Amino acid sequence: MSRLIPLTTAAREVSDLLSDPEKVARLYEQLAELERSPDTGKQKAESSKAESLKKELCAAEFCRMESASLRLSKFVHLGATTKDDEIREVCKRMNRSDPRRADWHLPETLCRTGKEIVMKLEGRLTIHLAGGILENAGMCIHPHFNCPYLPGSGVKGVARHAAWAKWDESKHIDDALKVAWTFGYPTGDKEGLDRFLAAERPEWFGQTGMYKSFAGLVSFLPAFPSAEGFKAVVDVTTCHHPKYYTGKKKRATDDEAPNPQFFPAIESGSSFRFILRPLRNHGGGELPSSADVLEWAREFLIEGMSLFGAGAKTAAGYGWFTYDPEEEKRWQAQLADKRKRQDIADKSTSLQKDTAGLTEPTPTQFSEMKKRFDELISEANAMRMELPGKQSLEDALNRMKKRLSQRSPLDQLRESWAAQNAKAVVNGEIKRFDKLKPDRKKLVVELLREPDGIGHEIWNEIRSGQKGAIANGVLAIRTYCKRELKLGKMP
Repeated sequence: MSRLIPLTTAAREVSDLLSDPEKVARLYEQLAELERSPDTGKQKAESSKAESLKKELCAAEFCRMESASLRLSKFVHLGATTKDDEIREVCKRMNRSDPRRADWHLPETLCRTGKEIVMKLEGRLTIHLAGGILENAGMCIHPHFNCPYLPGSGVKGVARHAAWAKWDESKHIDDALKVAWTFGYPTGDKEGLDRFLAAERPEWFGQTGMYKSFAGLVSFLPAFPSAEGFKAVVDVTTCHHPKYYTGKKKRATDDEAPNPQFFPAIESGSSFRFILRPLRNHGGGELPSSADVLEWAREFLIEGMSLFGAGAKTAAGYGWFTYDPEEEKRWQAQLADKRKRQDIADKSTSLQKDTAGLTEPTPTQFSEMKKRFDELISEANAMRMELPGKQSLEDALNRMKKRLSQRSPLDQLRESWAAQNAKAVVNGEIKRFDKLKPDRKKLVVELLREPDGIGHEIWNEIRSGQKGAIANGVLAIRTYCKRELKLGKMP
């Protein structure tokens, strides 16, 4: 078998990642044609040509692939290298910094309704060793983030095993119900726990019970390491007596050649985030509340990860975690601080876009932008951070202020009224006309006397048929126009 192991289907999946997709497709067509050839007389020549095609395809293109997931599970380029060299290339791609890893956290709306648990990996982690092309050298790698993760189904399985072990030790109905409500029924233990629940609560879990087929009340989401908080390494396990273990020798002697087997692993010390969410709103009757079920799931998960571990080789010390409440608090505080800083940066970016779009701002718009800027400065100072884009925002606000100062007071009043509805203007400066300063009164009268525009529209609406404070305001305007400004009667 060739040491170059390309897969036609896989090549098509990632052809857009390669430098010359057409060349890749052409090489595979030639390779497939050789494999379909019925003539065995040219077998040796065709084998040599196929080998040449494989080398050209793999050596030149596959080394360019940055996806650790595809590199390990779809394409393996051994060539003149060894298995550990290829695994080392995969680990190198996983360990590279990726800005997308900053977005691993869930939206705040989801976090508020669930529980987030942080646990530290105390032994190396190996998961999905049987996956991929290389024998016993797989790894569960996220296809988009290039990082290891624990699938939600596996996380749930570890927690469920811990819950079952607790019931198996106590044989108490309360522990059995916690398993059923949290993880669903049937539980997977047909002869043990399922039979016990059906006997103790036949109205719920019997053949005609209400919950004889029940999905459980908690969702276990995939567990990710904290951003840049993991390290992928090449691990090795060595069989020193392969002939003895395969039955070819009756005794294990020291003259056998060791057989090292390399595989990828995650170094101990990484912090993983486990997230639990309620599947539905419940509570009342026989069903427990969401808070109770989430707390049970949290306890089972911590116990399962601490006692049983996750992934492969747990009996050899791999995949076990520890939970430290104080460490989780510190981590949560750091995460909240990071999210707050990002929120301030996002608000600053939004404000920069809004100010850039205002070529002719009104006084109201300027006031709104200035208020938002001042609030952002206060938030940034509270976080002891420099506001991103501060200088750009200050320059934009200064330009807006300069444009406003070049307008006449009457222009500014006109724009201010135009930005409001007529009712707001009437309830504001019309009703309070007597309390306005003389300069402001003059501007109001001048605007109302204009032959068209917003002032003309408002005066036509209020000049007759008004009562109460509005009528008093209209009378004050007429009087001020005739006696103080000497402009005669209002239109």
